Amino acid sequence: MGLGTCPIFAIKPPVINDTMQHGNKSITGTINQTKDPGYTYTADITLSAPDGSHAPIVTTGVLVDSSGNFSINAANAYEYGDTVTAILHAKAIRN
Repeated sequence: MGLGTCPIFAIKPPVINDTMQHGNKSITGTINQTKDPGYTYTADITLSAPDGSHAPIVTTGVLVDSSGNFSINAANAYEYGDTVTAILHAKAIRN
């Protein structure tokens, strides 16, 4: 069964802007694509410690602003070796 005229919207991975400096809590990023006005964009952000010193901290549903930027303040400050990942979601706006 084909999809007919149902558009499939390609989502590119977002870009984390931070340098991950020790002791910082701010996580910022941008989406890596032109925003389509027919969609609402959110990001899920995960702060992880590969050495297991803390459980992954996941923040879901972070709104992407009209310029394509997103930001949060993490509950914990970065530690050496921590990593941040973001997953972008695009949801069609129904008229």
